[in-house]
Amino acid sequence: MKTLFAVLGLVLIILASGCVGTTRPVIVSATDGLVINEFSSDITRYEDTEPVSLYLEIENIGGTTADNVDVSIIGAPWDADPNPSGSQNFELEPPDLLPVPPVPGEFKIFSWDLEPYIELPQGVELPVILTSRIEFDYSSNGVTQVPVINREEYKRRTTLGLEIPSLPNVTNSNGPVHIDVDQRGLPVVIESGETQEASLRLYIKNVGTGAPIKNYDIGNITIDLDLISTLDAEFTDCLDATSGTSASKEIVLRRGESVTVPCTINIESVPTLYDYISVVFSTNYRYYIEQPLTVTIVGTS
Repeated sequence: MKTLFAVLGLVLIILASGCVGTTRPVIVSATDGLVINEFSSDITRYEDTEPVSLYLEIENIGGTTADNVDVSIIGAPWDADPNPSGSQNFELEPPDLLPVPPVPGEFKIFSWDLEPYIELPQGVELPVILTSRIEFDYSSNGVTQVPVINREEYKRRTTLGLEIPSLPNVTNSNGPVHIDVDQRGLPVVIESGETQEASLRLYIKNVGTGAPIKNYDIGNITIDLDLISTLDAEFTDCLDATSGTSASKEIVLRRGESVTVPCTINIESVPTLYDYISVVFSTNYRYYIEQPLTVTIVGTS
């Protein structure tokens, strides 16, 4: 029996590459950038005289390039340099779905040894939790289109039982940070001859498995919003903006969290029937992911 596992916020599309002799699938995630495919060790128990063998594989399965990628190993204080060689300041390109067959995202494999834990006393068995942390620069972009309808057209459609454009159109690039909009109060209904203020509730969501990071601050991320419309619209209260069509602000977006961004938009023009206001979201940020591994060290001397 085939079982479908629903993973919150995660969409994985596995496309057969179709190349002769190519077995690596093209994996695309709507909610991730870099992922750790494997962090493992040859065995789970080591004597204190043995080096600890580690294996790490990471891959870009998101929608944009991962720059300034750094790999670090946490939890091995007996080794002065526990990180693998060549694990700092590199980049990994995302999958390219335009060619036929598509091209997988770039990946990198590390295989190395930690120094033996020679200072462990005899007879002691110490479970050691090693954590691989991957930090990288990433970008996320999105657009939400909000419907705006003339009040007379709204009445006509209501009377005739016709469909009313009420659902926003939300699109995000593949990656761990997304934008969304509250559908309540939509569409925006405008009276002819009046300036209308529309109140939107936007959501900036961390849909990935890690969190943004800025220096030593977890969750700090700067977001930019731009308003595009033919209805002579501008922000009157949104992030740092009290006028104009651009807004920006640093927010705190931790693991699994969502930040509410209330925005008030002033609309001068009335659509003949209905139209849309587009709010364009963009952000460049540093993000980290982690995966633990437990090995046991046995003191023999």
